[in-house]
Amino acid sequence: MCRDRIDAWVSLHPEYFDGWRADRRVWGGNQDYQAFSGFGKASIGLEIVRSRWFGSSGLYMAQIATERLGADKIILCGVPMNDRDGHIHWSGEWDHAYHYRDGFLAARGAGLNMKSMSGWTRELFGAPDYTWLSDARRKMEVATHVYP
Repeated sequence: MCRDRIDAWVSLHPEYFDGWRADRRVWGGNQDYQAFSGFGKASIGLEIVRSRWFGSSGLYMAQIATERLGADKIILCGVPMNDRDGHIHWSGEWDHAYHYRDGFLAARGAGLNMKSMSGWTRELFGAPDYTWLSDARRKMEVATHVYP
């Protein structure tokens, strides 16, 4: 669980939000964040925003960062989308990573200004470099994929 201040919480698992919120309260995390999910039932503090691409929660986070939070640059961290790199919740290889790649390809075609720190998504979008990071003409926002 991230105890640091967060401004937004994004997940494709709305069924866990009540428990996560309770944990965050117990651990002393701030409660004044926006929460988003791609489906489910809207509740107090949880906005449902339909996912544009079938591409994992990492890609959904990038969508929310641009569409709802006003980010014009995204850095994917922990979203390699390689089977061999595993999944945050399961040990060993994650045999579903390839199922989500078409969503990332579609997002690239939609013009998201996104870079990635590792894996297949880094090959697809490139890594953030000094020029991209220091471009003063655009407001810089960094969206980080954080799991509980």
